Amino acid sequence: MKASNQRTLAGRVAIVSGAGEGIGRSCALAFARDGADVALGARRPEHLERVADEVRALGRRALAVPTDIADPARCRELVSRTVAELGRLDAVVNVAALSDAHTTVEDTDWDVFRRVFEVNVIGTLEVSRAAIAPMRSAGGGSIVQISSTAMRSRPAKQAPYASTKSALVVASQVLAREAGPDNVRVNVVVPGYVTGPHLDALFATMA
Repeated sequence: MKASNQRTLAGRVAIVSGAGEGIGRSCALAFARDGADVALGARRPEHLERVADEVRALGRRALAVPTDIADPARCRELVSRTVAELGRLDAVVNVAALSDAHTTVEDTDWDVFRRVFEVNVIGTLEVSRAAIAPMRSAGGGSIVQISSTAMRSRPAKQAPYASTKSALVVASQVLAREAGPDNVRVNVVVPGYVTGPHLDALFATMA
């Protein structure tokens, strides 16, 4: 795919968590095509390096940082390394999520539920709040959280995932009010079905 001739994000730096595949990879490449350098966070280094190579092929710098966002220290490291090695931070897209806890509420293991909450809510917010200070220093920025239609359709056997995605929306709306005075926007995007490994796994479970 050719790089865009309109470098609308030239000189900007973005972080994408969950950038190893699917929506995260697509967001990272979209940033690169529009001229931004991109820091990539995900758990699997081999996926990160593949996407980093794709970003570099578009003529932009890429920083691959293996990151489990359930670990607050790794979230802060993703942000700090981005600023240290790429020079600034203008945007964050939080895609990383855990969605494989398919069980009824009656049979839910609360340790599994907590793990999903730690990734989908606390981890996402940890990356977000770590990003506010460098964005403030840069004069502002944008944080985008990726939620899910599961919070609206509330499908059976997805209570952990649907509940955490709903909680993320409310928390992000509060964060938007808090960060707005510093010219930091916080928005939530709720995409429909997107082809990729996660959707394939969902359909396999449904089948």
